[in-house]
Amino acid sequence: MEVASPGPRIVLARPLYAGNVGQAARAMANTGLDELVLVNPQFKSDADLRRMAKGASTIIEGMRRVTSLAEALSDCNLVIACSARPRGWKAWKTVHPEEAAALL
Repeated sequence: MEVASPGPRIVLARPLYAGNVGQAARAMANTGLDELVLVNPQFKSDADLRRMAKGASTIIEGMRRVTSLAEALSDCNLVIACSARPRGWKAWKTVHPEEAAALL
């Protein structure tokens, strides 16, 4: 019997604002994604998270919190990172969104 491959995982590293995490969870729910992992969240209260995650309570309830990026990605076969700013790391291949989508 073939084991089903897990779907995409959304990992947020050191998120500062609970509301942003809630908005991400809501966007995930709208697109059919359901696995959210937070690496060392910097906010203290989940109140804004829950308020902004309206309609995504199952994602919030299943969300994991871990202490390292290595822990969040330990069982992943492919990792694609996104940033709002241009990056120039020579150790990592940079791809455009279309190429990342094809990889997924």
